[in-house]
Amino acid sequence: MRGGAEDGSILVYHTGPSGKSPGEMRRVSLSQLLQHPSPRWRPVAGNSNFLGVYRWNILKDAN
Repeated sequence: MRGGAEDGSILVYHTGPSGKSPGEMRRVSLSQLLQHPSPRWRPVAGNSNFLGVYRWNILKDAN
């Protein structure tokens, strides 16, 4: 994973559907997720609920 909990990395993720709710987008810091009380929300390699990190191409430098 690029960066670390100390660098202020911000993540945007979709919670996925739950019941009749379609889910929602959330914005959190990496350190918040790494310290989440429920292990299923932690973005670590051993978590089968975590599918990876993707950087939006729109954020890439144009050069």
